[in-house]
Amino acid sequence: MAEGAFWLAWSQIKGIGPILLLRLQRHFGTLAAAWHADAEALGQVEGFGPKTVATVLGARKAIDPEKLAEAHLKDNPHFWTPDGFH
Repeated sequence: MAEGAFWLAWSQIKGIGPILLLRLQRHFGTLAAAWHADAEALGQVEGFGPKTVATVLGARKAIDPEKLAEAHLKDNPHFWTPDGFH
């Protein structure tokens, strides 16, 4: 699955903005790896306190990055992420 799908998925989580996205990517190497990280690993990222970690864990259950990206691309065939154009 393309990294762009994970940029899009993370952007759907309340409280996750561009700064935290970059911190996640730097900490884990990819947003895909961050998506699959457990609570303890997420808590090691600067800016991820218990409340943010809990929000992420709950939101990830309701978001399928691949399906979200497919639906998004139907309406927005070209979108930009720091990872490039998709």
